[in-house]
Amino acid sequence: MDSILIVDDNRQVLEQLRELLTSEGYQVAFIPQGDFLFQRLDNGNFDLLLLDINLPGRSGIEWLREVKS
Repeated sequence: MDSILIVDDNRQVLEQLRELLTSEGYQVAFIPQGDFLFQRLDNGNFDLLLLDINLPGRSGIEWLREVKS
């Protein structure tokens, strides 16, 4: 089963995505901010990372650049 990590500070968005993706058979994990991103990536095996562009502090694009490096 494919697993997805979602990073979004909007609880409502997280819940909607979780419901949609789990109903399609995906395993879903989520965190509300990027500060825990690397810890979560180190502890899990994710096939897809969904990042909110407008995270507080650092944007999703900045987090993605760091993940890629």
